Amino acid sequence: MGLQWVSLLPKHSSFSYYDNRIQVLNMHSLHGSRKNWDFIRTNAFVIFGALYTGGAQHFIFNFLHSAFDQPLARLAMAQFFFIPFCYYPTFLFMNPALRAGWEHGFGSEDAKVRQVELFSDIATAFGVIWNAILSWSTAAQTVTTKEV
Repeated sequence: MGLQWVSLLPKHSSFSYYDNRIQVLNMHSLHGSRKNWDFIRTNAFVIFGALYTGGAQHFIFNFLHSAFDQPLARLAMAQFFFIPFCYYPTFLFMNPALRAGWEHGFGSEDAKVRQVELFSDIATAFGVIWNAILSWSTAAQTVTTKEV
């Protein structure tokens, strides 16, 4: 199956969607069925989605709507302040903590070790995605220089 899942990335904007699609495609390529679905991983995303994406962001976007009249100002505040300083840190700490706690028991030493492993994996994925975005954005800006 290889890296065919890459063709799915531009169609959706949610990291949860990417994670879900990659999980499904990996399962089908490795096992040929959904019988090995990772319920702990799925539930961690559900909890994060319910508490932050569906819960906290409701109040954040209501605040942005009431505080800024211009749509571009709201967009800039969301993309350059709330997403990098609220959404990503919450995701990077909450998701590994939930998964490690359910896998090994909350507060146990094994859970702490697993949380660090998961955090490293997720942070690495964000780094790769961010570098791809930066590379794409700089490649889109073609600068021509004339040599004298």
